[in-house]
Amino acid sequence: MAAVTDSQDFGDVAAKFRGTPNTVPDPYGGLVWEVDGIAHRWRGRARDVGLVEMKPGDRIEMLYDPQDPTRISTLVLLGRNTGFSLAAGAVVFLLFYVWFFWLRPRRV
Repeated sequence: MAAVTDSQDFGDVAAKFRGTPNTVPDPYGGLVWEVDGIAHRWRGRARDVGLVEMKPGDRIEMLYDPQDPTRISTLVLLGRNTGFSLAAGAVVFLLFYVWFFWLRPRRV
């Protein structure tokens, strides 16, 4: 679990100035977490680690690389089965597209 230490979203300032809600959050802030008794810190753009929202004090479940605990993310990489399913779906769609628009006999 990582704790959000601070967060700023410059889009909030612009949205308040315009009097509209911030529809595209892009916070910048810091996280702190502990692995094997060693504290680690990160600062940067929230989207770099898969976050859309950061509020100071929030606790966020993060994944880290066991070889290098400073590499964190909230995103899980697609597994082999999921990747194959997406690729198969794309191939089926392309085959249908080619048949429908190029190979299908046309009735006049």
